[in-house]
Amino acid sequence: MMKMTAGKLRLWLGHYKWHILIALFFTVVITVMTVQMCTRDEHDISVMYAGPAVITDSQNAAIESALGKLVKDNDGDGKVEALLYDLVIMSDTELSAAYDKGYSTSALNADTIREAKDAFQMNILSDDNFVLMLSPERYNVMLENGALERLDDIGVGGVRYSDYAVRLCDIEFARFHTAFSVFPKDTLICFKRISEVNADKQKVILRRKQSIELFSELLAFKVPDGVIIGGQASVLKGKDEL
Repeated sequence: MMKMTAGKLRLWLGHYKWHILIALFFTVVITVMTVQMCTRDEHDISVMYAGPAVITDSQNAAIESALGKLVKDNDGDGKVEALLYDLVIMSDTELSAAYDKGYSTSALNADTIREAKDAFQMNILSDDNFVLMLSPERYNVMLENGALERLDDIGVGGVRYSDYAVRLCDIEFARFHTAFSVFPKDTLICFKRISEVNADKQKVILRRKQSIELFSELLAFKVPDGVIIGGQASVLKGKDEL
């Protein structure tokens, strides 16, 4: 069997360099496309939560079911599915309190929270999760990054916490659907600004439009006639009244 010397190997690589590079290029492209096809989430719209609430699988399913009642079949597959993408981000004090309640250190720790913070930062530039439910701390991060839409600019009116957010517990939808009680009372619902990177992509523009429709439906929701929330009529309050 012929032994290939270092010199022969260099000559062979030099001669077939472009063949190898082209083959590697198509291998990478096919691999990425395959992974995307196999891991793609099949949903009509997604909503992101970032904050200290630890949401169980059953709670997640109940929240997605409630959101799905306001969502259209955007992908035309005959099913209506909303996705809740939740990131658990806590302070050290909140983490200690979670351990006192019995949460596992293997499932919830400094490393998982750091990973969630990284995912949150990546989401600022993503082309999904326009509807956001955030802790005040995460809300301030988005605001400081100029990553939130003014509610007036997306045509949303009514009582609000600020020009950019509404307190989740103040909207009748969240008060009517008990699954939303898992979120802290200071959770804010807001809308992510489309990134400049994706501003001219038609698919992203369409997803933003669909998300605005959901956001508007969430805020416009009224409790059905004859239904009482918490034993008393629903009353919305502004920031200065809380």
